[in-house]
Amino acid sequence: MRIDIHLPAMRDKNSPATHFFLPFNTEQFFVMDKPISTNPHDYEILIRRWGESGYASYCPQLEEMIKGTAHVEVEEAMKRRVLEYIASLS
Repeated sequence: MRIDIHLPAMRDKNSPATHFFLPFNTEQFFVMDKPISTNPHDYEILIRRWGESGYASYCPQLEEMIKGTAHVEVEEAMKRRVLEYIASLS
Protein backbone atom coordinates (compact mmCIF):
# COMPACT_ATOMS: atom_id res chain seq x y z
CA MET A 1 0.00 0.00 0.00
CA ARG A 2 1.19 3.52 -0.72
CA ILE A 3 0.31 6.82 0.88
CA ASP A 4 0.48 9.82 -1.42
CA ILE A 5 1.31 13.11 0.22
CA HIS A 6 0.41 16.09 -1.91
CA LEU A 7 2.47 19.13 -1.10
CA PRO A 8 3.19 22.09 -3.32
CA ALA A 9 6.54 21.59 -4.99
CA MET A 10 8.91 24.54 -4.92
CA ARG A 11 10.85 25.48 -8.00
CA ASP A 12 14.58 25.81 -7.59
CA LYS A 13 15.42 29.23 -9.02
CA ASN A 14 18.72 27.87 -10.40
CA SER A 15 17.14 25.04 -12.38
CA PRO A 16 14.97 24.89 -15.48
CA ALA A 17 11.23 25.30 -15.03
CA THR A 18 10.75 21.54 -15.42
CA HIS A 19 12.83 20.70 -12.31
CA PHE A 20 11.27 20.96 -8.89
CA PHE A 21 12.44 20.05 -5.44
CA LEU A 22 10.64 19.25 -2.22
CA PRO A 23 11.68 21.39 0.76
CA PHE A 24 12.20 18.42 3.12
CA ASN A 25 14.06 15.16 3.37
CA THR A 26 11.83 12.50 1.78
CA GLU A 27 13.67 9.74 3.68
CA GLN A 28 11.84 10.89 6.82
CA PHE A 29 8.55 9.49 5.51
CA PHE A 30 7.42 5.91 5.85
CA VAL A 31 4.76 3.83 4.19
CA MET A 32 1.94 2.66 6.43
CA ASP A 33 1.03 -0.97 6.04
CA LYS A 34 -2.47 -2.31 6.51
CA PRO A 35 -3.01 -3.67 10.02
CA ILE A 36 -2.73 -7.38 10.74
CA SER A 37 -4.75 -7.43 13.94
CA THR A 38 -7.62 -9.88 14.15
CA ASN A 39 -9.20 -7.98 17.05
CA PRO A 40 -12.12 -5.83 15.77
CA HIS A 41 -11.60 -3.42 18.68
CA ASP A 42 -8.25 -2.39 17.18
CA TYR A 43 -10.07 -0.69 14.30
CA GLU A 44 -11.56 2.77 14.78
CA ILE A 45 -14.83 3.73 13.14
CA LEU A 46 -15.37 7.46 12.83
CA ILE A 47 -18.78 8.75 11.80
CA ARG A 48 -19.74 12.25 10.74
CA ARG A 49 -22.50 14.05 9.02
CA TRP A 50 -21.81 14.44 5.32
CA GLY A 51 -23.62 17.04 3.25
CA GLU A 52 -27.23 17.97 3.87
CA SER A 53 -28.74 14.54 4.41
CA GLY A 54 -25.95 12.00 4.56
CA TYR A 55 -23.47 10.34 6.85
CA ALA A 56 -20.01 8.95 6.30
CA SER A 57 -18.04 6.40 8.29
CA TYR A 58 -14.26 6.20 8.04
CA CYS A 59 -11.80 3.62 9.29
CA PRO A 60 -8.29 5.14 9.47
CA GLN A 61 -6.61 1.74 9.77
CA LEU A 62 -8.16 0.53 6.51
CA GLU A 63 -8.21 3.99 4.93
CA GLU A 64 -11.76 3.41 3.70
CA MET A 65 -14.88 5.55 3.77
CA ILE A 66 -18.50 4.50 3.35
CA LYS A 67 -21.25 7.02 2.62
CA GLY A 68 -24.95 6.58 3.28
CA THR A 69 -28.12 8.30 4.40
CA ALA A 70 -28.36 7.09 8.00
CA HIS A 71 -25.94 7.01 10.92
CA VAL A 72 -26.69 3.36 11.74
CA GLU A 73 -26.40 2.37 8.08
CA VAL A 74 -22.82 3.64 7.67
CA GLU A 75 -21.78 2.39 11.12
CA GLU A 76 -23.00 -1.15 10.45
CA ALA A 77 -21.55 -1.15 6.92
CA MET A 78 -18.11 -0.21 8.25
CA LYS A 79 -18.33 -2.84 11.00
CA ARG A 80 -19.07 -5.44 8.30
CA ARG A 81 -16.16 -4.15 6.22
CA VAL A 82 -13.77 -4.44 9.18
CA LEU A 83 -14.95 -8.00 9.85
CA GLU A 84 -14.52 -8.86 6.13
CA TYR A 85 -10.99 -7.50 6.23
CA ILE A 86 -10.16 -9.49 9.37
CA ALA A 87 -11.58 -12.65 7.74
CA SER A 88 -9.35 -12.04 4.71
CA LEU A 89 -6.26 -12.13 6.93
CA SER A 90 -6.73 -15.82 7.70
